[in-house]
Amino acid sequence: MFYYVLCYPRLTWDFSSKIFSSRFLRNLHTFIVNPLIILLFLHHIPKRLFHQVRYFIKWIFFSLMIEYIGHRFFRMIYFMRGWNLAWSAVLYGNMYFLSFLVRKHPLLTYFISFLFTAFLLFFFQIPIIPNLKNNWAIAKEIYRSNYFVQGIVGVCSFLLLLFIMW
Repeated sequence: MFYYVLCYPRLTWDFSSKIFSSRFLRNLHTFIVNPLIILLFLHHIPKRLFHQVRYFIKWIFFSLMIEYIGHRFFRMIYFMRGWNLAWSAVLYGNMYFLSFLVRKHPLLTYFISFLFTAFLLFFFQIPIIPNLKNNWAIAKEIYRSNYFVQGIVGVCSFLLLLFIMW
């Protein structure tokens, strides 16, 4: 969700479909698909370091294959401004590693996440201040719309799943 807030006018990747709207696919991806993938990933992490590294690589590869199929065959994911599957691999590696690390070292995780986000914003030349001004107006509009309620329901569902799996 943070990606869409910071980068909205200059997205590096997005969803497209003839059946569903981009907004629906973004919400589905943000509030349902990603949380469930992270929960599945965290649920089966092995104890030994070698097995953990292999497990991370397997999940990164699996995620890339799903994205590749969505991009290549279904044309539901498209890339812009230099984004490609290699950047997606870096992003997935970061996502899985930080999801694992946040349980043991939350402050370190936030710091690494901030540095990684700043690097990507700088590398892909995303103008932050104009985006935030524009997106603040959009956020107020979303808050007044039905999407805000859907977002709250999605977050509550995610928290409920976390509580149940705890």
